Amino acid sequence: MKDRVATFGLFTLLLLLCLGLIYSRHQSLLNNQMQQRLRGQQAVISCASGTYQLLAQTLFEEAIQQEEILSLIHDMVTTEEAERRNLLRGWLFRKLDPLYQRVRQQRIRQLHFHYPDGRSLLRFHAPQLADDSLDGVRPSVLLANRQLRAVHGYESGRIFHGFRHVYPLFYADQHIGSVELSTSFLQIQQEMHQLTENQQTRLAFVLYKPEMWDKLFPSLQPYYQTTPLSPDYVVEFEQLSSIACDKGSLTDPLVWRLLKRLGDQASAHTHLRQQQSFILPLWHQGQPFSVAFHAIQNTLGKHAGYIVAATPEPFFRQLRIDSITTASLASLLLLMALLLRLRFLAGRRQQQRSSQLLQMVSDSIACGLFTADPECRITYVNETAAQLLGQEPAQLIGRIAHEIFHLDNETDEPCCFDTLLQKKGIARSDTIIALHSQGHRFPVEMICSPLHDGNKQIGTSNIFLDISTRRRQEQQLLATQQQLEQANRELQLLARRDGLTGIANRRSFDEALDSLWRQAARNRQPLSLLMIDIDHFKVYNDRFGHPQGDRCLQEIARLLQQCCLRPADLVCRYGGEEFAILLPETRENDALQVARRIQQQLRQRALPHPTSPSGYLSLSIGLCCLVPEPQHCYQELIDCADHRLYQAKAAGRDCICASDGP
Repeated sequence: MKDRVATFGLFTLLLLLCLGLIYSRHQSLLNNQMQQRLRGQQAVISCASGTYQLLAQTLFEEAIQQEEILSLIHDMVTTEEAERRNLLRGWLFRKLDPLYQRVRQQRIRQLHFHYPDGRSLLRFHAPQLADDSLDGVRPSVLLANRQLRAVHGYESGRIFHGFRHVYPLFYADQHIGSVELSTSFLQIQQEMHQLTENQQTRLAFVLYKPEMWDKLFPSLQPYYQTTPLSPDYVVEFEQLSSIACDKGSLTDPLVWRLLKRLGDQASAHTHLRQQQSFILPLWHQGQPFSVAFHAIQNTLGKHAGYIVAATPEPFFRQLRIDSITTASLASLLLLMALLLRLRFLAGRRQQQRSSQLLQMVSDSIACGLFTADPECRITYVNETAAQLLGQEPAQLIGRIAHEIFHLDNETDEPCCFDTLLQKKGIARSDTIIALHSQGHRFPVEMICSPLHDGNKQIGTSNIFLDISTRRRQEQQLLATQQQLEQANRELQLLARRDGLTGIANRRSFDEALDSLWRQAARNRQPLSLLMIDIDHFKVYNDRFGHPQGDRCLQEIARLLQQCCLRPADLVCRYGGEEFAILLPETRENDALQVARRIQQQLRQRALPHPTSPSGYLSLSIGLCCLVPEPQHCYQELIDCADHRLYQAKAAGRDCICASDGP
């Protein structure tokens, strides 16, 4: 009687332990898969938004940062005559509207100019509306005009909510306002669909109502619907997208049904209150999904909503089946061990009947099962194990298990058989390689349990699963993540090169100047800057056409690079027909030699320019050399070189100015 009670107690303890381990493993694999999915989608969102930021930057530098456009905006801002301002506004609209219509096809939603005080100057999507204040509605515009820096990020508005890129505008060193190029979530959604097409991800954009509701025109508020998740979050009706001239819907119908399901879950409301990114598993109509909430912040760093991504997860189904199978197998194994023990106590005849039951049950389960003695010789094998190994059960009996398993282990993890024989308990490993009878090898996950006869351990009981499919899925996920990382690195490189000349752009110049200025200040070394302008380039461009003008810019860029002999020297396109050269650890006389070498080689090439006084293409160069002081900033070096460039132009062009003299 005592033996029977002890047997039932041990069975219960082992069953609870085994089920706990299986559940822990299930949750660990589930969480790892969801976190990989969350990180992968965040990389996709970053890649998609980065693509449009790069497009906006290119349009700003190539189309808006032009002398003719900036001069026209300057006249509009400075004139006090309303009639003339309206006339100039019409000229600006006619010049840029063809460009705006083209970029609308390239997924740029808005082109919007602003006064320096934040008022609207010209909306290309609504040119009849102007001079209204954007204070309290568009913080990004105020930030760009007050801090004189580019502002990027999501921002809601009176009608349109989207990812905005606002750039300050300058003309002759005078701040004349700002310009905005914006992209809606529908464009980001289309880009993300292309990047996640093989994953069948569905997307939706939910807005945080306290952040955007008071900005809306009251007439548009009926076009929003409260989500079933929380009254603090709303989505746009598809009709509003049509009003805003966008085709598509911000909310996928499947995602809406999943949001209704999540509205009944307390965990979803807990995460929403934290206003951070999170991901949850969900079963809907018998299908497994992961529902990721990617938190979006506005340009002020405040919570503005979520991009919701729902992805079918076949892995969840397989994981559930594996866990249920493993739990069933473990329960059956323990049940069989209990029955065997009871039969053994009842006698040899009952033991024989229990053995027959064991064979019948083990042959019907979907996992491989075998037992081994203390020398690791196989003493029993079920039909599933024999099928997985490609042999008959009789061929496996008596073989050493180490000849079939633990071949070319992927890690230095000790053999689970040996671990189990050295100490009591259950051993588990998912790094075991098994050998098929046809010669190929495959990974298996194995759980080893001890077999006892009274107080003596007589061998091990082992169950294993073929995990080849799961390994391939994990490798595919890793490969996708690596591809996204490589795409991000390539985008970073493109963002620092001028698209026409191939040399560094203004952004690379600003970053390099900031670094070299601080380095020169620490080492008390001189830093020289050449500001270079092509003389009469507008006349050249008008006479020969833009293609020849582009070739001229490319030729000058190559000439400047050939004249800079040190790897540390940086040649960049500063804007339009203006170039800049940074010469670290270079004194004024040495920098002057570089400038003279540039002009000498240009004269030797004798590039024709009929409208120039000399008949050839020439350059005006402003030179400034400073030893930085800690309390000063690098803008002084730019202002100095720029001033001397204007002196060189005033002196008749085709010359070098290296001082502030008359």
